[in-house]
Parts: sequence; structure tokens; C-alpha cells
Amino acid sequence: MCINEIRNINFNDSEIIINSELCEKHLRGSDEGEGLDGGEAPDGRKGPDVREGPDGGEGPDGGEVEDIFSKISLKLNVPKGQISTVARIVSFLNSKFENCRVKISIEVSNGEMKKTEYEDKILEALKQSNIEIEEENKE
Repeated sequence: MCINEIRNINFNDSEIIINSELCEKHLRGSDEGEGLDGGEAPDGRKGPDVREGPDGGEGPDGGEVEDIFSKISLKLNVPKGQISTVARIVSFLNSKFENCRVKISIEVSNGEMKKTEYEDKILEALKQSNIEIEEENKE
């Protein structure tokens, strides 16, 4: 490393930059609570090494085990214009779980569409994206 050399710094999603004074404050204790020894603060909060567990049990480090989900299933009623939010959630879930299956139900009414429009725009887009239609109803 040379003087005046510009370095690229990258962080993972789980990494943050904090002021060293905050760490020192926690290590020696403060008005807001005890130090990092897991003691209890005056307002009843527990120190940072204590994690809540589903059964209230303790983990290997003597602290309680953090709540963990190994399976999640959601049925959503998504408002118009919010499908991108669902896409972001699915992307995040994909990063946390090996198996992530998404089923989408689309129901439209109070409008009209020509058969050719449906075939050219809807069916063709699904076909090009390798999206399987499990059930199809049209009136």
C-alpha cells in the first residue's frame, strides 16, 4: 500500500462501519446499560450476547438461542403496483433458503382482452420465461 493510493473498500450485507467510541462506551458500561458481558440494563434490556430462543434454552456460549425459521410459507394479496416488492422479497428468500418455490395466482375482471392479445402477450411471455401454467380459466 502506498501513500495517497486510493483503495476500494467493500462490505458484505452483514458488515457495517461504527464509531469506535460506541464500542468503547459499551465495553466500559454506560448510563444506558451494562457492558458487553451480557448483564442486564436498568430498563431490563439484556446485553448483546443474549439471544432469544424458541424454547427459552441456552446456546453453546451460555446465551439463549436466537429464533430461527427453517421453513416459511406465505400467501399474499398483492396490491396493484407492488409486485416488485414481492420480487425483492423472493430474491432475499432465495439467498437464505435452498428451496424457494413461488406460486402466483392472477385474477382479472371488469375489462376485455382479445384472444390474439392473450396468446401473443401473455402466453408467449410465459412460454419464453419457462413459466408453467398449472391452471388456466378464461371466460
